[in-house]
Amino acid sequence: MHAASVSDAVSVELLGKYQFRMPSGHGISWTSTQSASLLALLLTNEGKHISKTQLEEMLWLSVGKSVGPSSVKVAVHTLRKYLTRDFGANRTVFLIEGGARGYVLRNDGDVRVDSSEFERTWRKGSDAAWRGSRDDALAMFRHAMSTYQGDFIPGRSEAWAEEHREWLRSKAMHALEVLLGDACRLHDAADVMYYGRRMLELDPTDERAFVAMMVTHARRRELDQVKYWYELCRSRLWEKFEVPPSATTTEVFMDAVAGSQVEFESVLPM
Repeated sequence: MHAASVSDAVSVELLGKYQFRMPSGHGISWTSTQSASLLALLLTNEGKHISKTQLEEMLWLSVGKSVGPSSVKVAVHTLRKYLTRDFGANRTVFLIEGGARGYVLRNDGDVRVDSSEFERTWRKGSDAAWRGSRDDALAMFRHAMSTYQGDFIPGRSEAWAEEHREWLRSKAMHALEVLLGDACRLHDAADVMYYGRRMLELDPTDERAFVAMMVTHARRRELDQVKYWYELCRSRLWEKFEVPPSATTTEVFMDAVAGSQVEFESVLPM
């Protein structure tokens, strides 16, 4: 895939929704869920051949659908028809090639796929963190999370989509953990609340996020808010896992209510 500015590229949004955005800004959405799933699968594996058997398993068998002898051929034909309608017969993007090795998607033009961009910038952040380049890591993780606008093609129940969705979600949680830790280190209340809430959107039971927000409110002596987040944490953990909050979470709550000074450094890794 060639490098391009966002304004020059066809944009494919797979995170939080599924639509194409043209360089003009015009959006395109499809009603055919089968074609949408097939293209998302090919985009996620751009440049890699996927056999007919793999496509049958991923798009039909994994969700209990029957597969006919020509199901893949018909699905590819329908997808090509949609692509020709929306991008033209002489397009340089979304080119689907078929052969003995299966089907492969190639882009000779400029295409921005948000899920791929998220993974690239997340990897850069992870590499920078491994090298000890804190500022570079934080910048890349912020970029990654600005791209991550929701779950990968939400609503699709195929096993491959669910697996990729969880894979991306785990990377997003890691990026948010790093960003939340930095916000705590700087005592940046606004960022603590922002990244904490984003973590809870992905995992409603994450105690790190609850603790960080409790400490933020405790430092302001906003005890009603401390109690709110603690009670919400407790109810969610019990409802989902039938377990109480950890000793650390409860200690933060009790110290805050007792009027003791609560610091980020005592409850979160920096």
